[in-house]
Amino acid sequence: MKKLIYTMLGLFLIISCASPTCECENSGNGFVLPGQSVNMGSEGVVDVFKKIDAAWMVRDYETMKAHIADDGNYRFEDGTVVTNGEDFVAKVEEQYQKDLADGVAWQWNTDYAFSVYPSKTDDDNW
Repeated sequence: MKKLIYTMLGLFLIISCASPTCECENSGNGFVLPGQSVNMGSEGVVDVFKKIDAAWMVRDYETMKAHIADDGNYRFEDGTVVTNGEDFVAKVEEQYQKDLADGVAWQWNTDYAFSVYPSKTDDDNW
């Protein structure tokens, strides 16, 4: 009986390890522009967001800069666009000081986060 169990277990392991992975043609689940799809991102991106959000709350600018790429375009609600970590944290500090002066509490709730990205287009529009 032991031999039969070990044989079956061995066959199961060989068969399960030999199964080819499914290569999906398109992981898109929506559209933006003609010929462009919206794709699900990774949980890793959400984890980075959580780290930035937590650092932002306590104004840990070194942690924020460590997670912000120096070749991005980051838009703030007032229309300001910054392109690197140093300018990003300078803008955050400016907003913090303005909120303090205006008596606005430095707090927020992050109720949800998800990661999506559009596929590339021929003319780099998104």
